[in-house]
Amino acid sequence: MQNEEKRLKASQILDELGIKNYQYIEQGAEGVIFHDDNSVYKVHLRSVRNRNIQLRRLSFFLDIPICEHIYKLEEIIEYDGCIIEKYRFEESVPCAIFSECEAIEFLTECWQLNLVVFDCKPKNFIRVNGVAKLVDLNAREYSDNLFLNACVRMYLYVHFYDKMD
Repeated sequence: MQNEEKRLKASQILDELGIKNYQYIEQGAEGVIFHDDNSVYKVHLRSVRNRNIQLRRLSFFLDIPICEHIYKLEEIIEYDGCIIEKYRFEESVPCAIFSECEAIEFLTECWQLNLVVFDCKPKNFIRVNGVAKLVDLNAREYSDNLFLNACVRMYLYVHFYDKMD
């Protein structure tokens, strides 16, 4: 499906769900993202081949407390073969890079919540009032080895991301 076609299909789904006055934000490999005054909606259009795995990876974000660097999902909506993430909307700017301190704060929250987030590159974060917040919500069950791998990735992103093409 081409980008414009994806955007129209995702928009149609939100219309059918009765969501009004939403605005397009962007789309990536995983979904098309919109927001209204209160919420963000990430519509996963792909045929969900591993639906249970995807739901489990998102469900970690339903039960977490309010965090500084991680969004708590308000709801996971299943509709017409699609999965839609819904979380609170906040005015933000894209995150181009994060500091070592921000990486440590983020990893500390993950460790406290027993979460392992693999795709922790800066473009999967936004900046809200100067704070980097993860928006690509995809986690796995905690293990020390997986968490150590996430720490190494964050270290590399902090120190070498701006040197990558």
